[in-house]
Amino acid sequence: MLYKVFLIQGGDLRYFILIPVIFFIFVNPAWGIFVNIDGIDKTLIKRIFVSPLEDNIVYVTSENVVFKSQDSGRSWQSIFVAKDGIINDIYVDDSLYDTIYIVTSAGVYSISDGKTEKIFTFSPSVEGKCIGAFKDRLYLGTTVDLRYTYQGAWQWRKLEGLPEKLVVYSLDFSQDRIYLASSKGVYIGKGKDFKNFERVFVLLDENQDDNQTEESPEETEDNLSCRYITVDRYDDRIVYLGLSRGLFVSYDEGKSWKKVLLPLIENVDVRGIFQTKSEKDTLYITTNRGIFLVNLKKEFVSPLFEGLSTQDTYWLDFDRKGRLFVATDRGLFLREQLTSSVYSTKIEEVIEGEPSIEEVQKVALRYNEVHPEKIRQWRNALKLRGLFPEIDISYDKTIYGTYSSGGQFAVGPRDWGVNFSWDVGDVIWNSYEDDVDSRSRLNTQLRINILDDINRVYFERLRIKLELQMGSFSEMERLNKELRLKELTAVLDGYTGGYFSKRIKEKR
Repeated sequence: MLYKVFLIQGGDLRYFILIPVIFFIFVNPAWGIFVNIDGIDKTLIKRIFVSPLEDNIVYVTSENVVFKSQDSGRSWQSIFVAKDGIINDIYVDDSLYDTIYIVTSAGVYSISDGKTEKIFTFSPSVEGKCIGAFKDRLYLGTTVDLRYTYQGAWQWRKLEGLPEKLVVYSLDFSQDRIYLASSKGVYIGKGKDFKNFERVFVLLDENQDDNQTEESPEETEDNLSCRYITVDRYDDRIVYLGLSRGLFVSYDEGKSWKKVLLPLIENVDVRGIFQTKSEKDTLYITTNRGIFLVNLKKEFVSPLFEGLSTQDTYWLDFDRKGRLFVATDRGLFLREQLTSSVYSTKIEEVIEGEPSIEEVQKVALRYNEVHPEKIRQWRNALKLRGLFPEIDISYDKTIYGTYSSGGQFAVGPRDWGVNFSWDVGDVIWNSYEDDVDSRSRLNTQLRINILDDINRVYFERLRIKLELQMGSFSEMERLNKELRLKELTAVLDGYTGGYFSKRIKEKR
């Protein structure tokens, strides 16, 4: 059965929704703060693999270099450099953890026992995209087809039953099935050696006609395109699909699909979808807007951001201690897992003596005259305006006389005159309401910008306080963090007219 999925457009999330979510994540006692890992001379990191048998062994890839650490990321050595292209994927053999396969834009390489061997070379018009293994076969997705070989033989064959010039971006396996995320949607291969393929998810952009879906769309920022597909590690009937504009899920082995319409992730660019061995109903997704923890059963989404200097995340992996490694466009980051009791104590110590975020927001809005009450006062005043007349006061000479008196007129002394007039229509509609609407829109945008700055500065300040209390730094590092703390305090004072520092002194 064929299912067509139309592009679903979504709007930006309002800041008043984001505020409580950020605070919830910050006080979550299960995690520490991301820290940047030094020792890798490349900024853009695309892939990570942590050995499930030895936590000390970690592989990461940049655009053209594979790095290996044997001490949990404290030191790194380059084990492979792609001189003929960029690295698109890496696969570490499930049974031989010292054997890794690297897919570049020009070829496929195998590294085993310290020896590097090129096991496949692409033609100039073909590029490798992804690689994976199932049973005794190695599968390779390219920009034109899907190929396979028996491990060790390196005689690559094209897998039949798929359209011509099919770009395979990601693949995964489940029992007797192979799932492909491609330029034309999702394909499922069944049967012995995956000879029977069926398309179960069709990419259809909102500007395309039904009869255009057979053509492979050019991958641009405006097109809907597949990124990543994976089978649930606890229930192989569930399959997750990451697209350039959202997360999809199938609960019936890919027969039907549903878009995950949850706040924060509705239309993000999903790069990877991951699960841990200890959290059955939880997904971790890497996107162009950061890392999100997603619980589809509880319909819950939380961002993980403390300490990350970028939102552009590509990949992640966990070790057996629960530590989280994240690949970003600004390097490799690590997040330690802390015990609940220690973290809760530290959170209480950090928040103690601080004005709440709600208190700071209210003071800042009033100080900068962008509080919503200001607009309400304007509107109430306009309702009363129609009840008051226009008053015209004059002081002039009075002229007496009529035509019946022969056209003779007399000019009297100067006198006061008062005229009253009402426009009854102002009670129903007042022309000044247009001005209030325009000012209201400007006021609202300014209020959102101020709240955004305050929230960012307020929570960054708390994170630095937490680091100063929990971390051990050199004298210069501690001095820099203390200066940054004073700088953020000065920013909040600027928004509140000095109220923030004054309130801290009162609470101590």
